[in-house]
Amino acid sequence: MNNNPSLEKTSDHFTIAEMISGKIPFICTTQITDFQYIIENLPLQSTLSKRYLFSQKYMREPQKIENELNNIDFVLRWKQNNVQKAEKINFLLSQFRDIEKTFQNLHNNLILNDIDFFEIKNFAFLTQEIHILCQDIPFFKIANLDKIVILLDPQNTHSQGFYIYDDYSSELAILRKQMRENSQNDTDLITQCIEIEDNIRIKLSQNLQPFAEKLLQNSAQIAYLDILFAKAHQINDLQLCRPQTAVEKTVYQKIFNPLIKNILQSKSKEYQPIDIELENAPILLTGINMGGKTVLLRTLALCQTLYQFGFFVPSRSACIVPKDGLRLSMEDNVNATSGLSSFALEIKRLSSILDEINEGKSLLVLLDEPARSTNPEEGRAIVMAVLKILAEKHVNSCVTTHYDCINIAAKQLRVKGLKDTHNSHSINDLLNNIDYSLTETKEINAPHEALSIAKLLNINKELLSIAEEILSIEK
Repeated sequence: MNNNPSLEKTSDHFTIAEMISGKIPFICTTQITDFQYIIENLPLQSTLSKRYLFSQKYMREPQKIENELNNIDFVLRWKQNNVQKAEKINFLLSQFRDIEKTFQNLHNNLILNDIDFFEIKNFAFLTQEIHILCQDIPFFKIANLDKIVILLDPQNTHSQGFYIYDDYSSELAILRKQMRENSQNDTDLITQCIEIEDNIRIKLSQNLQPFAEKLLQNSAQIAYLDILFAKAHQINDLQLCRPQTAVEKTVYQKIFNPLIKNILQSKSKEYQPIDIELENAPILLTGINMGGKTVLLRTLALCQTLYQFGFFVPSRSACIVPKDGLRLSMEDNVNATSGLSSFALEIKRLSSILDEINEGKSLLVLLDEPARSTNPEEGRAIVMAVLKILAEKHVNSCVTTHYDCINIAAKQLRVKGLKDTHNSHSINDLLNNIDYSLTETKEINAPHEALSIAKLLNINKELLSIAEEILSIEK
């Protein structure tokens, strides 16, 4: 069996946890980093919610995705109209502990201890409170746990603590009274009390066992509510938009990468959002180095991933076609321990992608400078061949390249690039003088601005001089 996951086919039924682990084929380091930034900035209140969130699967059915987005939309509006209730719910959510193991023990007919009873009692109390506040949230359905409250709070005091109450046994109450009146430690009395208490624990566990499934279901519902509240909060925090489900083409207006935007803002720099459309045909994307092409591919991958995990996306507006899978091939897919060269790994990835396309899979394919690590003549031929197949198979795809004379019938977009090199005297000046927006072009040659950029970066003058001399001779 191949030990390199980047060369294996993926089932596209992976969970959030599996994606972040980096063990899923075609998932690369930067893709994980971008997605993890969103997950780590999700303001979950309860410890149980993270486990539930990480178990959620990549969705391929449009209706499932729409249902999730509708629920987020509802919670977003509900929170705006019920500010005080929402604050109370957030507080209650923060009180829930992840006690699934206790519920599983109960489900398996194990005898619980006093701590288990205490946790279940508090879970039931909190569930009652949150149920009252959420009665007008239609998809929040939890089982009634009043009978559990009666079992674990026989005195109806609503105290948070738990112990084996006298109310459970008149015989126990009498023995305890005798122990209080007896100044000496009566071993026989103590033993009798312990036996009765143990029997009560057995009986309580048996009485609670029929509720095990309801407790597990309620736990999932509480976690889901917490996740929806967190997603709704994140919409305003990161300025996300609800993506519309599309059929033919994916369209973004002002798409951006939240992680990179945050990094730039920390350095008092502006992030330039991008408009782009992905149709059932390949896009060939060219532009200068540092022109944001790789970032754009990363951001397209992030948005598709977020959408199919049921999140809003970083864009002013978005219409997204759901896909069977996403295939992102870029330099950090390479596994240096595999024993294969970077070119061999890349070609095997490309071959695997094309095999899946031939099998009828509907994929979003994003290729960052394919065949960059081989000689230009053969590399150019490989890129042209890939584009030809993607065009013939009508694949939603975007391919970046620096190769010249790519004349396959694909839509060609170019990063506009440097606006004014004369006023660029430093790296910061240079970055501020790049226009990252895309323009359609018919040019078959990639931009030749490498030496101009090198000059602005104060690269060794001898190196630049020799390079310019070689270029002038070749022309």
